[in-house]
Amino acid sequence: MQTTKHLVRRNKIPDIILSSDKNKTKTITTTRRTSTNQVIHVYHYNNDLRENNKKVNKNVTYKFPDGTKYFGQFKNGKLDGTGVMTWANGERYEGHFGNGERTGHGIYYFTDGTKYFGQFKDGEFHGEGVMTWKNGARYEGHFENGEKRGQGVYYFTDGKKYVGPFENGKFNGKGVLTSKKGTRYEGRFVNGQIIGYGVLSAANGDVYAGVFLNNRFHGRGVYKYANGDLFQGNFKNGKKDGKGKMMYADGKVHKGVWKEDKLIT
Repeated sequence: MQTTKHLVRRNKIPDIILSSDKNKTKTITTTRRTSTNQVIHVYHYNNDLRENNKKVNKNVTYKFPDGTKYFGQFKNGKLDGTGVMTWANGERYEGHFGNGERTGHGIYYFTDGTKYFGQFKDGEFHGEGVMTWKNGARYEGHFENGEKRGQGVYYFTDGKKYVGPFENGKFNGKGVLTSKKGTRYEGRFVNGQIIGYGVLSAANGDVYAGVFLNNRFHGRGVYKYANGDLFQGNFKNGKKDGKGKMMYADGKVHKGVWKEDKLIT
């Protein structure tokens, strides 16, 4: 599954605007000329963008010393309103800014083809959003502080789909995982793995209900075959292992001990 952690805040808005240290004054001055050849001084003072000593409240095109470019609205000398910011590495944000940060709705384009569309808060993915990857994977759901968290839907490139809760960017909680061929799992997930009680319905009609560990049958469970046979007992690493009882569709019953799917007693 694709992650978002390495993508978040890889490109910050230059500190020349974000710095909140009131004990320091940062001033960068540039000049430009109007069509009437009037010289206008544009500079930062205490983290505000000023033009001829007045805080900017309009659309401005500005290039920062690190190569970052911004075109958009300013309010009281800070990025506020709609705008476009492009970083030197080619990544780009289009959307809303508030008090100098990416806040509200926007789109973030990464150089590797990944794209995020949705809500931002304090520069992070935060709220409802959609993230798509170049390989075709897609996530639709909730983000919190830059991570997939809360309810969401993840579409794999091979046709699988997960619907359920996320935490720390991974499947966590009770969810449903389905495959393109028709296999369906409903149950517990822990850190992206199937762990705990769940029900797996295979495309061929077989059904397992029981305990899982790291995506395998592991612990007490019941396996019902499509032909009507049923095994009830212990599993280990995906195989019948330990005491169990096999009940055949024709009425026969066999109790015994299994080892790696083989009856030994």
